Amino acid sequence: MTALAAGCAPENSLQSRYGKDTPYFIGLRELQQGNTDAARRYFKECIKSASPLFARRAQEELAATGSVEERIKNYEALYKSYADEDSLELLCKELFDNGEYARLLAYTDGIDIASCGNTTAYYRCQAMYKKNDSRFAETYYRWCMSRPFEVEQYRMYCDAETSPEAVIFRALVFTRNYGAAFARLIKILEGNPSFSVQFLSDAGKTMLYGSKNYAENAALFSSLAERVPEEGKFFVYFYSARTYERAENKNAEAQACFLKAIAQAEQTNEPEKYDNALWYYLNNVLKVSPQEAILQVERYRNRWYEPDYFDDFLETLSVKLLAQHAWQDFYRTSTLIDGYASPEICAKYCYVAGRLVEEGFLKPGGMTTKEASETLLSQAFLSSGTNLYYKLLAATRLGIPDEDLRQSISLLRRDESFVEDEEASRLIAGYADFGFPERIYGEWQRSGALISMESAEKAATFLRDCADVSEQYYTQSLRIASKKLNASEKELSEQLLRLSFPQDFSADVQKYTDKYGLSEHLLYALIRTESYFDPQVVSSAGATGLTQLMGLTAGDIAAKFKLDSYELTDSSTNIMFGSYYLGELIRRLDGAQLLAVFAYNGGITRVRSWVKNANQEFRTTGLPSDLFLETVPFTETRDYGRKVVAAAAMYGMLYYDMSAEDVIREIMGLSLEAASSK
Repeated sequence: MTALAAGCAPENSLQSRYGKDTPYFIGLRELQQGNTDAARRYFKECIKSASPLFARRAQEELAATGSVEERIKNYEALYKSYADEDSLELLCKELFDNGEYARLLAYTDGIDIASCGNTTAYYRCQAMYKKNDSRFAETYYRWCMSRPFEVEQYRMYCDAETSPEAVIFRALVFTRNYGAAFARLIKILEGNPSFSVQFLSDAGKTMLYGSKNYAENAALFSSLAERVPEEGKFFVYFYSARTYERAENKNAEAQACFLKAIAQAEQTNEPEKYDNALWYYLNNVLKVSPQEAILQVERYRNRWYEPDYFDDFLETLSVKLLAQHAWQDFYRTSTLIDGYASPEICAKYCYVAGRLVEEGFLKPGGMTTKEASETLLSQAFLSSGTNLYYKLLAATRLGIPDEDLRQSISLLRRDESFVEDEEASRLIAGYADFGFPERIYGEWQRSGALISMESAEKAATFLRDCADVSEQYYTQSLRIASKKLNASEKELSEQLLRLSFPQDFSADVQKYTDKYGLSEHLLYALIRTESYFDPQVVSSAGATGLTQLMGLTAGDIAAKFKLDSYELTDSSTNIMFGSYYLGELIRRLDGAQLLAVFAYNGGITRVRSWVKNANQEFRTTGLPSDLFLETVPFTETRDYGRKVVAAAAMYGMLYYDMSAEDVIREIMGLSLEAASSK
């Protein structure tokens, strides 16, 4: 099958649709078929007459063809045409790969090594090193000390025969060898070093992780405040605070330093640093007292910059308040954060507060139980942002018809500020139309936030259809569709919703859900949550494949199946194993699907312990499962449960003619009569 045959429309209509930009795609096809000379002719034609983005991509393709001298000449022409960081980096790579160090240095003589592209800086330093340029030592030192230490600096450090002490120190921090870094840092501080911001950041991490003499380290580091430049004071205060936190009986000092860091970031107008310091400060206060943390939320709620940065803090606060049975404090927090926290966390607090009212834990003032719960649940439904879980649960308790629910979901997150890059939309759509799936995702990573819903839908559909050639396209399709789902310029189409909740690997899903007594919508939701339909993914903990099975679990299952060898990256095998395991967990937990989902993520022993503790704390023999979820002590497991339930409900509505209420009843076992009976 040729690339064109895999596309979405016949060639004559495509030439009419893409007009002067068509030669770019024809050139790609010729290149794919090995006809380099023909491809070059089409690219040259495109450079002369195509739209700007297409002309640039054509010039990039042209530059990568021909002899060494032709490639260098063409990359030089590309840089002359655009004179930006991307074109300079491409030119530097070509010159470096071919040993043209003097030409590389000539082209980069005017750059600022502290602010240019890091890869470009790497090539310049390497060229200096290869040429034994007298400027190397100063350039190398400034590059390594003036910006974040990344893989490019580390590669240069490994190649260089000698490096200054401060660079060696930063390399040790980069590799997280904090013990060795600490010893070097103390020697450096004994001298009279120049404190760059980046050096101070690494020094702070080293004081925190390189030695357990926390109080002594924090005192030493905080003493530097008067010796460092103004822009470096934040890191002194911030890491002194974090180091004091670990010391015994030094929490007052920690909070004082956090407040200094917050004030410093506010003074220098650095929002990211401000939010970062405030997040740590609020969590520090929370460890001491949830009630004091609420007071600090009231103090700072209108002064943080990115509301969603504080979602996990407010999530932890919620768990602590529920554990304390601090129902009124929980309700007060829900009112304090309204309009200040993210829509997702506001929806959570409103929903849980509404359910606490329904269950009789929280007594409303001035309203009946029904009025109070409906008000709170309605707020949760309307303010849920991209968090489908609370929208779906609130809708079921309010009795909102599925037609209205689906309409609300289709308007999930309208991006009123969206401005389309029409050329980027057209280019990505063209890759789909002309049949180049391998080029779509890279282009989308460059400009995906600026493409239209139609182009996103076309690209995602085409990638999914190409997944029989390469399974990686399943995940790429889902990522493109889901990104647009969460930030669309218009009402979501049914097709985009289905692309965001796909039925990939359907034959195996149907086969093994039938065999092990599972619902298809539940297994699809689990796979989507676990792996985003990537059969090759391996987590940092070693969980592998579509259903993210650990090696020991898979080994036990294989023994039951009498399999001597198996591959967890094989989609069919992984779905078989994962289906069997989930089915077994449901059976062992007496049919409780939500508990089985928790056990899949956190382990069955933990789940049984959590249930026992929750029932004891709430003095009940059957805490409703939605409230139980909010008490689970593992953040990851709580979030995992929400994602699986929400995705399962979406699958039920999109493909199985089920209402959200049907799916939620099935998985969570919730009684929905409470809202209407009180």
